[in-house]
Amino acid sequence: MRHRTLAAITTTTLLAALATGCTDAGPEPVADPATPRYTEVGVPAELMPGDVMVDHVGLLGADGDTPWSVHAIRTTPGDRPRAVVWAAQGDELPTEPVDLGVDGSAESLVVAGSATLSVAAVGSSVDGDETTTVLMSTDRRVWSAVDVPPLDDVAVTTAAVSGDEAWIVGTSRATDELVGVTLAADGQWEEAEMPTSPDGVETTLQPKAAATDGVEVAVVTSQDRGGDADVVSVYRSVNRGGNWVEDAIEGDHVRVAGFTDTAHGYVLTGHVRFTRDARVLTRAALWTARKGARGFTQVEPPTAGLSDDVWIGAPARSDDGYRFLLGGPYIRQVVMADQEIYLTAGSPDLPERGMIGQTAVDADGTTRAVAVGQHGATVLEFRGEAEDGKLVAVAQLAAPQHWFTPTGQSSEGVLTAGMGRIEDWREGWRSYTVQGRYVLDADGTRLVAAPADAVAVDELSWRVDATGPQGEVALVSGFRAGGDAIEAVPWAREEGGRWVQGSPLASAQSTHAPGWAAGGWLLPGTTARSADVDDVETATLWSSPDGLAWDVVAGFPGAAGQDAQAVCALGEQDVIVLGSDHGDPVMWVRLGGDWQTSPATQDGRRTPTSCYVAADGRTVIRFAGGDGTRLLATTDGTVMDKVLTTGDDAGFGTVHAVPGGFASTGWVRDGGQIHAVLWVSVDGLNWTSLPGPGGEDGLADLTVIDGTVVVMTDDARGTRVWRVDGLQEAMSASSAKMDP
Repeated sequence: MRHRTLAAITTTTLLAALATGCTDAGPEPVADPATPRYTEVGVPAELMPGDVMVDHVGLLGADGDTPWSVHAIRTTPGDRPRAVVWAAQGDELPTEPVDLGVDGSAESLVVAGSATLSVAAVGSSVDGDETTTVLMSTDRRVWSAVDVPPLDDVAVTTAAVSGDEAWIVGTSRATDELVGVTLAADGQWEEAEMPTSPDGVETTLQPKAAATDGVEVAVVTSQDRGGDADVVSVYRSVNRGGNWVEDAIEGDHVRVAGFTDTAHGYVLTGHVRFTRDARVLTRAALWTARKGARGFTQVEPPTAGLSDDVWIGAPARSDDGYRFLLGGPYIRQVVMADQEIYLTAGSPDLPERGMIGQTAVDADGTTRAVAVGQHGATVLEFRGEAEDGKLVAVAQLAAPQHWFTPTGQSSEGVLTAGMGRIEDWREGWRSYTVQGRYVLDADGTRLVAAPADAVAVDELSWRVDATGPQGEVALVSGFRAGGDAIEAVPWAREEGGRWVQGSPLASAQSTHAPGWAAGGWLLPGTTARSADVDDVETATLWSSPDGLAWDVVAGFPGAAGQDAQAVCALGEQDVIVLGSDHGDPVMWVRLGGDWQTSPATQDGRRTPTSCYVAADGRTVIRFAGGDGTRLLATTDGTVMDKVLTTGDDAGFGTVHAVPGGFASTGWVRDGGQIHAVLWVSVDGLNWTSLPGPGGEDGLADLTVIDGTVVVMTDDARGTRVWRVDGLQEAMSASSAKMDP
């Protein structure tokens, strides 16, 4: 039995990834405002990485004298993220990898290769300026940068190599349009004419995977065309983009895992949704096509006997067909050989706790893969014969994470951080998050552990606090040793009073931050029959007059497969609940006792993430989506008035109440460079930006500790925290306003 993950779930998107195409005026950085003073404060050792971390991990198979290799973005404690490659020496990887030597901090890495040519595209940030570097190698040990001007300002997402030619695809950072380039081993390149959106469709094609056989090039794209799910298509061209043939991939809510060419055609792996017993589930899916023929046919992968939540990895070409991995209940290999498809035995000795990344097959048929997750990063190799073989771990690239990272989930007066834990449980495993809570020391120069109070956490792992007109509430949740269910225990105290423990919530599977609305406490979350991951969760709303006794709100329209995630006060008596419906945004509104679904999220393009009440009493909801971050004000939850739209040149995070008004962390792009800023407003409606700490290209979040605002960054190098002094004065002195 696998158990669902209990984690610190936040409905906030800390930094918006903002697309182009918005016609609204966006926020402009203030030319010379009064600037708050930033003082960096020390952080405890547990908030800094203690071991090497890796991301964007993949691998390539061996062929002749060309060794198999693993590539990743690797960060050692105290250093910047670097793009690296481990080239095998025989059957083993060297201890230290080769640094590709790209300037700045590596942020993305795409690698592809053949027996004679390997290419790498590294996206990096240099002093806030985003750029892409392309490198080539003939042996995977020595790499040289090559000048490919069309890719300088392209976010490369996928590549493929056949013989001595590479096919590299990404999106323009300026226009978000597809860009494709063929690159020869001698450094000569040719930019292809790429597919574009159908007439009348404003959104752009997003590349997911690519393949080439040296004659035909192909790219898999996903696009929002206005329905309740993206359209996934495979575009193929035999004349380098002179003409494209499109094949739409059939299936409900298709999500792409990977794509490759084979000796006879192409294979695409991914996931689709299906309904069983009134539950919406996700299952592995497989599509194939023959070269020269139109259309992809969905093929049932051999998942009989596996759990409903089986995942599928990216496929890899082999001489006899293709191979990919399935997970659940154990990691297994699927082999398509000589037109026969079969499933190997499971590998119970492997940690089934991370998603499988790229799979690669050597010329001699040896299959390897990488597993990356909370257990670290492990290279796996398939050993044995046919159905009786198993995957075994052959190299460890990174150890399990054992340090805390800020969660972005607010808890009154403290900075919260979390660390994932996984433990064996019954026939499977379960995961949860343990919490660290921090405050400033007496001098305001260092974060220290928050002092203990009467709220008993005991074995439960997570606590969230909120303040309302009648005092404070705290909700503590988690697993108890030997227990089979998630427990959620409330505590409350009146202002200046003592903490009192309330009655546990029945059947709660996930709970988010409580909030005061409509004259009482409301708590959004989900309920389920048990903590087993296969038991469907139902969006649930609890209410309480005192924070101690909680009852499920009768008539709340949450359904199976939905999640209630945040509550927003709407005037004195009404309420808005933000949530998700099988991954799509949803917003419920109660007006005069009657519940309805707001039309504000029905196009599926904008996701409500958080809310606050502005100085004029209107509820302002933060939306994130393809047109950037939007703040929309409402009095009824259905009609929305625009407060701001950022466009693609700014990021705008969660809004917090601070002394003197409101604030949000974010960034602005100026002259091709990205700078950290602090967005501020005295009324929650008119916004302006103040410079953030120097040398940072964005801020992750902020919190208020005993009236002092602190801001933070969080990346592979660890957590940095600054105390912000003089913020109220800076807010008052700044006369520039954001164009509404």
